[in-house]
Amino acid sequence: MRRKLHTTLWLALALVGLGACTSVNELPMAPINPTPETMFSLPIYRLKIGDQLELRLPLNPELNEAVTVGPDGRISTTLASNIPAFGRSVDEVSADLSRAYAKELHNVKLALVLQSPAPTRVYVAGEVGAPGELITTGPNLTLLQAIARAGGIKEDGKTGKVVIIRRGVGDKPAIFAADYGGLTDGLTPTDDVRLAPFDIVFVPRTAIGEVYKAYHQYLQQFIAVNWGFAYQVGSVTTIAGK
Repeated sequence: MRRKLHTTLWLALALVGLGACTSVNELPMAPINPTPETMFSLPIYRLKIGDQLELRLPLNPELNEAVTVGPDGRISTTLASNIPAFGRSVDEVSADLSRAYAKELHNVKLALVLQSPAPTRVYVAGEVGAPGELITTGPNLTLLQAIARAGGIKEDGKTGKVVIIRRGVGDKPAIFAADYGGLTDGLTPTDDVRLAPFDIVFVPRTAIGEVYKAYHQYLQQFIAVNWGFAYQVGSVTTIAGK
């Protein structure tokens, strides 16, 4: 049995090494310096709950005020109420405010400025080194970044089908899968999806990991292991490790 286990292990290691040779080695070499296209191609920032903004009116400074995106995803100001903000860009919200203020003021000039973005929270659970809540500001984490911050995937983690649970319309959870193994091997780089706020990333255990866990649970529950040893001095017997 032990010989068969060793053979299976060596075969698995050989397959892993073969996969690395046929995928990673085919990737292009990274440029010495990042190109401008890579540095400035971030998506347009979309407002989220808790973002703090400042409304400025140069011709009517008495109407300047700070506003916050509320739990319902809207903002309200002195002259405008319930303006949708969540998931929209600052320019889109600013255009709505300009139309609302034009009903009360002549020659409206206003600027909406993002002062303090609210932190984004995602959760990583399952077979990772440090499961828990990840809090960031700025662009949302990608799948690879989140798992890296959670300590990486354990040896018995299933990299082929990482699960992403996301709240959708009507607060109903939607479940997606991502091929983390293909991502790290360079086979499917597009699987490094950008996570949404409050996403839950779950790394399941492989079938071998489940067998390993069950095996150790069996040992702990049904097999009494005594790691002590006995030695005798004269007529007295002593049990070490007790």
